[in-house]
Amino acid sequence: MKASLHGGDVSGLRRRFEESAIFALEVARSPQLYLDSSRTYFFSITFISLILSKCFHLCVHLTSLAVPSLVPWGPTFFLVDIILILIACFLTRSFESRMRQNVAAVVSLLFSLYISSMTSANISFYVHTGAEIPWGKSESSDEDDLSPATQTVLSMLTVVMLIDTLIMIGAYFATPCLFEATETFLGIWASFLFSPFRRYLRREAPSDPETYQQIEIDDYDEGHNDSDSISQLDMPQPLPEQKQKRSLLKRVLAISFGFITVFLICIRPRGAEYSYLSDSLSFAPFGSHEYVPAHERPTSASPSAAPDSTSGNAQTSIPESTPASAPTSAPKGTPESAPKIAPGSASYGNATTGNSTLLSADFSWLEGHTALDSFPTFDWLPSYNSSDGVPAWSPFRINKHNKPDYVYEHYNPMKDPLHTPNLQNDILEPVRELLHNGSVKIKHVILIKLESTRQDVWPFRSDSYIMKHINESYPDGIPEEVQDRLAKLTPTAERLTGHKTGFRKDSDDHPKPYGGISTRNAYTSGTYTLKSITGTVCGVNPMAVEANLEYLHDIYQPCLPHILEALNNQPNITSQIESNSQTDDWTSWPWHTMWMQSHPDDWDKHYMLSPALGYQDVMAKRTIDAAGGKYIPEETEEEEEHGHEDKVLKKYLRDVIDDAKKNNTRLFLSHLTHNTHTPYYIPGDYQEMMGDVSSERNEKLNRYLNTMAYQDGWIADILELLDDAGIADETLLVMTGDHGLSLPNDGGITAWHSPHVGNFHVPLFFSHPKLPQIEINNAVLSTQILPTILDLLVETSSIDEESTKIIKDLLPMYEGQSMIRTLIPEHNGKQEWHFSTMNPGGTWFCMRAAAQPYRLVVPLKPDAKWRFTDVVADPFELSPQEDHQLLFLIDAVRKEHGPEAVKWLSEAAHVAKWWVAENHRRWKYDPGNPENKAEDE
Repeated sequence: MKASLHGGDVSGLRRRFEESAIFALEVARSPQLYLDSSRTYFFSITFISLILSKCFHLCVHLTSLAVPSLVPWGPTFFLVDIILILIACFLTRSFESRMRQNVAAVVSLLFSLYISSMTSANISFYVHTGAEIPWGKSESSDEDDLSPATQTVLSMLTVVMLIDTLIMIGAYFATPCLFEATETFLGIWASFLFSPFRRYLRREAPSDPETYQQIEIDDYDEGHNDSDSISQLDMPQPLPEQKQKRSLLKRVLAISFGFITVFLICIRPRGAEYSYLSDSLSFAPFGSHEYVPAHERPTSASPSAAPDSTSGNAQTSIPESTPASAPTSAPKGTPESAPKIAPGSASYGNATTGNSTLLSADFSWLEGHTALDSFPTFDWLPSYNSSDGVPAWSPFRINKHNKPDYVYEHYNPMKDPLHTPNLQNDILEPVRELLHNGSVKIKHVILIKLESTRQDVWPFRSDSYIMKHINESYPDGIPEEVQDRLAKLTPTAERLTGHKTGFRKDSDDHPKPYGGISTRNAYTSGTYTLKSITGTVCGVNPMAVEANLEYLHDIYQPCLPHILEALNNQPNITSQIESNSQTDDWTSWPWHTMWMQSHPDDWDKHYMLSPALGYQDVMAKRTIDAAGGKYIPEETEEEEEHGHEDKVLKKYLRDVIDDAKKNNTRLFLSHLTHNTHTPYYIPGDYQEMMGDVSSERNEKLNRYLNTMAYQDGWIADILELLDDAGIADETLLVMTGDHGLSLPNDGGITAWHSPHVGNFHVPLFFSHPKLPQIEINNAVLSTQILPTILDLLVETSSIDEESTKIIKDLLPMYEGQSMIRTLIPEHNGKQEWHFSTMNPGGTWFCMRAAAQPYRLVVPLKPDAKWRFTDVVADPFELSPQEDHQLLFLIDAVRKEHGPEAVKWLSEAAHVAKWWVAENHRRWKYDPGNPENKAEDE
């Protein structure tokens, strides 16, 4: 029995081997037959990929046009793809030359693989980021470096291959139908277009018997010469009437479709959104984002009040009693970099300037101005060309391009038409006396950037938008066990911020507030993590260009590590370092700056950014592993893939604190969490936070909430560590989100290309056990963290006399207002504007005015839309006003929000146009040289 089975297996294998060998021989004898067959298959792949990519593109941008507009113009969006499909079908025909047939087969193969791979990559990228791939050349692209988009696609390679495989499988089964239908369509149009020429040639060409091929004798079989067949040969039979009607119907439909599509193309509006939706994915990598619509015209709007400031005395718009430490006068004359443009003209050729309609209003106080000026002189700074004891920030890294006429220009707040200082205001009453009587000591500063942390989850509150999904996931009500888990999800955050979560009853025990200043209405300076870091650590607006280029350019303000290094270079501190003997006065001890994270820092050259920000030491996964990872426990393969978890840093942080105590140094330590980033991974099991997790959004929300609980536990570990080290009462703890997350609102798993307010609204607070718990309800921006830290160091006398003088000189130079003083949202008709770049930086930016409820998302590229919301009336942005054209947006805003909103939008559009150009000037950004390479490089 077994022998017979074994024999059957052998015979079966032999049979398969013989069949394979016969197939190989047939291919070798007649390769053209199989090549012709494969060309139709390649065509089918091309057909499915092009149609799928266009349908996907339309679905992603479905809100670009109203549905009534999509219906009549729908066929026009497919025109380019249809032409490519017809060309691909033409390449499948039998050419007379064998060489042409082979070339056609190779072209069909390569193009089908090209377009199917691009379609698969685009869909997988959208699944991961919620946006299509920015196919245009990235401003951060290096010859030897992968762009962030490329890195994302590579990380999703499994999904790319799966989608590509499904396309190929579908093409295998659809080939006969698709090819026959397309060939029929092509044949009908070829016959229609060339029939006049064919009749003319038929009339002119003489009959030549030699042109007819003779029937070979072997083709006639005497054994089958029955009368029926003879009669059929002798007399042509008319086609059946049904077949004639079907053939005529096909011709009418094919020709009508073509004419209707061409007609619609001719009468279709020429808006940017129509052209963008018509673009074919196959040409996307070669497209240009440069775009200036030619049909826009100015319109009237209520002029906004212009502040009392002119080019000659910009300081008249600044409140009185500016501190003596502020620059007393601005140098006369206009710097070379001042914008030489007439008011109302477009500059820089980007979509913001090109697509912003010049509304009727007086903006002479803004147009043509720049905040760049000669660098201020301070007696504590070394001479202009000195290299002794120089902090590593401008203007001491000047003249990189070795130009003899180079003049360094620096940001001067006195010249900034949008700047409103508040240093002349008093310290907030609840903390004023405590700051001045010596109760609050700040020996160390720890800045923690909370990855992907929304404002309404830190702490997690009962009015969070996520609760809507939780309630819906439990049709019969949230179980008591889950309700209790949600109520206790983030107790540490509840303690640090002092915010009530709404879960606890008045009779319940509430966590004792830690003490400090917390905010309710804080936005990040950028929803791209690396830009957010730069904005927070340096107090500047990040570059309004794509990806991390800040480290290659002039950071136009000194970052906090730079300032602390400048303090270290003062004689009273350097003498202690050189003699290796510190005084008992800790206010004169040197500072040690360190960046710390447990995950890799190779994303978009993060490892290059940290030194550019001035950090002396950097700890990341690469440095931990290179040092042997002495505190890293044994990890599973999945844990290694996601990077070391945040909590492994506890022992490393303890060592850093111990070294500081031993060496009498002060710490400025910055830390970026990472477990809360997609895919929201934590070691161990996930607890139930959602009922029905069958939907992808609910499953991700469940994971996200679990990572929030993990992050809260990690912050609790840090507080415990500070207590154990005895430095909790002398450590200022600053926390803010690098950006939020719109996952519960629109399903976005990252902030990539997402304009939703959930990505911008973040927690921000300053914690210190000796401070009372107070809350700020004004609109603030994360760029205000640095000036607030400097102000606290001065007002608490936590630095010595020489350091105090330095910080008092530098503090007025920053754009952001100090949060320990009364904030000024508006002064003399001038708004306090907040700008936030949007991930990855070069497509949109967001702006708002501190005194108004409105929020505007401004496009930097033609395929992006303007977006207006009122976040007071619509806090979850359920009904945003969006349009590619500013004029149409203004009409929609006027109908929905009234003339006051239009007045604000008018001013915001002008301010946005000025700010983009000014942002590039401050960073010394040249679109022709985005990486700021020297001329000899």
